Amino acid sequence: MKKHRLGLLAGMKARMKAQQVLSPVPKTVLRACLKGIKAVELKKEKLRDRSMHLRKNRSLLPARTRAATAKLGVALAQTADSFWLVALMK
Repeated sequence: MKKHRLGLLAGMKARMKAQQVLSPVPKTVLRACLKGIKAVELKKEKLRDRSMHLRKNRSLLPARTRAATAKLGVALAQTADSFWLVALMK
């Protein structure tokens, strides 16, 4: 099988798993998660732009936000790729 074919198959499997895991979760909850993730990403970008000259390794986000993002990220990684989460929302 060609490489792209294998990639497509893997993607389909990931999507099926995502649907199985996320189907009991209300869409409103998923949308809220996505909004939260996007907001945090935007905040990170702004902070990164602002602190480029500082060259700091640690994120400048508040610890609580960092923890929340990490938890959300872990949860999403365990259930399914966030790409498929976005695909399911459409």
